[in-house]
Parts: sequence; C-alpha cells; structure tokens
Amino acid sequence: MRGKIENQRFDPDPIERAAIEAEAMPVRRLRARAAGTGQPQPGDFCGCCAGAVWWIEAEAPKGWRCCCCHPPAHLQPGQFRALAT
Repeated sequence: MRGKIENQRFDPDPIERAAIEAEAMPVRRLRARAAGTGQPQPGDFCGCCAGAVWWIEAEAPKGWRCCCCHPPAHLQPGQFRALAT
C-alpha cells in the first residue's frame, strides 16, 4: 500500500535528529534576577530573553542579573563583574 509505513521506526534526517536531541538535553534556566543562587554555570540562560551574559556588583553584591534585562548602565567599568555562560 502506497504511503503506509508498517513495522518501521521513524528516522528523521540528520539535521532534524540533531534538533530533537538538542531539545532533550537538560539546560539550566535562571531568572533575569538570580539573587542568592550562586554564580551562573556554563549553559545557564535568562528565562526572560534567553541571554547568557550576567553581571554582579564588584562591592556589596546583590545577586547576578541578566545584562539584557537589567543592564549595568548606572555603574562605571570596574564597579561590576560580567560573566558569559
């Protein structure tokens, strides 16, 4: 019968397979303001904008923040640390 697949496993093309496997990989998503959660780890991304660059104050840190959602525009260079994950 034409178009019927019986007893065969669906096998996507290699590009589609890579996309399926990438979706299945565990990733950590952090909120845009990640106070008290420690330093962001490789693979972490912002749950709001999917950004992967974080910053924190150099003195009296208040928690890691996403550079896109909460840019450190009010601070001078040297007053904050940035981290890309």
